[in-house]
Order: sequence, then C-alpha cells, then structure tokens
Amino acid sequence: MDIFVDRNSPIPPYRQIKERIRDCIDSGECKENQIISSVREISRITGVSLATVQKECSELKQEKFIYSKAGAGYFVAKQSSLSNNVFVFLPSSRLTFYTYILDGMFEANRNSDLNIQIYSLDTDKLAWNEKTVELLQTARRDKCSVIFIEEAFGEMRRECLNTAKKVPFVTIEWILENSINIVNNYRQAGFAMIEYLVTKRNAKSIMVMKGREKQYNARERIIGMQEAARKFKLVEGKTVVFIDTDFDAISAYETIKKHYPALQKSDAVICANDYEAMGAIGAFLEKRVLVGKDVALIGFGNMIDTVTSYIPLTTMDQRLRLIGIKAVQAINNLQKGTAGKGMTITIPVKLIERKT
Repeated sequence: MDIFVDRNSPIPPYRQIKERIRDCIDSGECKENQIISSVREISRITGVSLATVQKECSELKQEKFIYSKAGAGYFVAKQSSLSNNVFVFLPSSRLTFYTYILDGMFEANRNSDLNIQIYSLDTDKLAWNEKTVELLQTARRDKCSVIFIEEAFGEMRRECLNTAKKVPFVTIEWILENSINIVNNYRQAGFAMIEYLVTKRNAKSIMVMKGREKQYNARERIIGMQEAARKFKLVEGKTVVFIDTDFDAISAYETIKKHYPALQKSDAVICANDYEAMGAIGAFLEKRVLVGKDVALIGFGNMIDTVTSYIPLTTMDQRLRLIGIKAVQAINNLQKGTAGKGMTITIPVKLIERKT
C-alpha cells in the first residue's frame, strides 16, 4: 500500500492519509487480516507527526476499518456488507418541490426493504453545513447508500465524491463522478420554452430569469435558450435578456419590480422555476399588468399546489415523481451490482400549456 501526501491539496495531510487507507481497504487492494504500514513508517514517508498518524489509526479502528494486535500493529478488519439504510439529503428550502420527489421514492420502495432516512438540514440554499459532512462520513463508515438532491460545490462536493467512491450514490439535478445521476433534459427544455413563446405566443422580446448559473440545471437551460434564440433570430442583450435570480419567489418579485420600465418592451418572461413564476406574477399584479394577456410567462417544474394556490401557470413538467422512482431504482441496482457508476439517466420534460 503506497501512502503519500499531496502538499498542494486543500485537504489536510492527516485526512489524506486516512482516506488513502480507507480507499485501499474499500477497493480490495488491502485484504482482510493484512497488516498495514506501521505508524512509524507512515510518519516517516509522509512527514506527518507520529501522534497525528496514531490518531488517524485510532479513528480507523473505531470505524472498524482496521484492528490492532498488541506488539504487532494494525491489520485490515473484515468489512461489513452494504446497509439497507439510504440517506436522502435535501436543503430545507423549497420543500414542496421535494415532496413530489419523495412521493416517488416511497412508491418505488414499496417492493423493497430500503430504510429511507430523510435529512432536511437547516441550510441556506446550497450552503450545506457541518452536519452534512458528518452524515456523509457516517454513510461511508456504515456502508449506507446516499441520494443527494441539488448540487454541492467546493469541499462538500469533494465529500460527496469520496462517498460515491465507496457506497451506492445517486444525485438528482446534478452530475457527480462515480454516481448515478438523474437529471432532466434541461437543454431541450430551454430550447422548447423559447420556441413556444416565439411560435405560439408571437413573442418578439423575452426576458429570462436564469437562476444561479453556476448550477448544472440552470447552465444547461441557458445553453438551450441561446441555441433557440439563434434559430429564431433573437439578439442576446436586446431581444432576449438574461437576468440573475435566485430560484425563489422573492428574487423574481424584486427583479420584476427593479426592471419594470425595461420590461415594458418585453412581451414574455421565462422563470427559472414555478416559485419564481409566483413572485413574478405578484409583481406584475402590483403594476396592473395582466399575466397571460399583457405578458406571457412560463415557469419550470409543474409543482404549484393547486389546493392552496390556483394559478393556471404555463410551465415545464419535470416529472418529479418519476425522478424519485428512478432514484430508488438506481440505489437498488447499484446495491445488486446490476448498474454501473457514472451513468446519467435523463428524464424528458414536457410543456404544460395553461393560461399564463
């Protein structure tokens, strides 16, 4: 087993050592009951203190990756099989959106014995917290599968990647290596929205509230819209204008209020999701602009609760329930070894034409 430390990596050396030993055990490079390098040898070749290496070995022992024999050193422990626990991670915002996905998950699980555990953490949109890291580490240690909804960045993305290398891992709405990724055909959706507004609503000038462009789903939609704009001779910055928003009703409301004078030249608005559509409709009402008559508007998601809010919203149906079904099916297939990591499952979207 080769153990090395990359001094240019943002990951601390002690964590690199621990992850390297784990990787060797998980991959089968280190076999059950095989002795691992001594604490003194690891310290010598990595330049990390004896105390630090001993601490990492103690943690690995506690996590049941290794065991010790008095006077002989550390050895690889027998590794447990996969747990039937599935950790589902989702932010605490936009819970209505997740309800549809969770409904599909529970339906798909009726004929299997997965123990689905939902962690709706107190997060600020995509700013995942330390509890998420702890739970991902628990998933790795206890061989629990993971479904991770909405994209992670930076250190959290690295934690997801480390987990996906070791246990069945499914992402929803984003792409991660070593995972099965379930996404909509966002690029096709973006193209279809522009095409609909131009050909069916005779739009000459379109405003696009694009959400957070760094996210995979927003970025792909924008590419599709740009392709459609070129096809239908719309000029970016003039007859099709992209504006940053934040995937929620408040940012859309404030955007419409702020840009209203310029919007009088636009005859159509595309929203990043249905929540933005609700905020936009509210702002237009204050300006005495009739959505559906004075301006065309499209949402995204088809997730408005028609019991509490009857808005006949034209939108793109993401088929969220089907996404939840596919996620649980993917976990089952990964556990059985009938599906390979790195796959992307694309769910087509459908335009739902209503009154806006």
